[in-house]
Amino acid sequence: MKHELVTYEQASTLKELGFDEDCFGYYGNSEECSIIVLELRTISQEGDLAKRICTAPLKQQAFKFFRDKYKLDCIIVPIGDSNLKTICYCYEILMDKSTPNIESEDFKTYEEAEDACIDKLIEVIRK
Repeated sequence: MKHELVTYEQASTLKELGFDEDCFGYYGNSEECSIIVLELRTISQEGDLAKRICTAPLKQQAFKFFRDKYKLDCIIVPIGDSNLKTICYCYEILMDKSTPNIESEDFKTYEEAEDACIDKLIEVIRK
């Protein structure tokens, strides 16, 4: 299930940006993720525990967070050859009407494109 979760760095930044949804996992003192059913309301009441851990959102939760809070949507696009066989993936971040969409380079896997897209969304928000 780890491939469904954002990285430690992404989770940490999402927390800074205001992500505070319930998650199935968390990162403790290391970049190794622990998978448990975790309720943030319980963590936030325990103060010290909340400072030591960082929830590990699913990538799907991260994309929803960017859509809901920052009105940024994105798509992962398969790129095919002349036989319509998928050979790579790219992402596109859909911006508002006054700003051009952001398109990526090609990635070998869907998961690489997802991770890069989350990194780019973070970069866009920080600017």
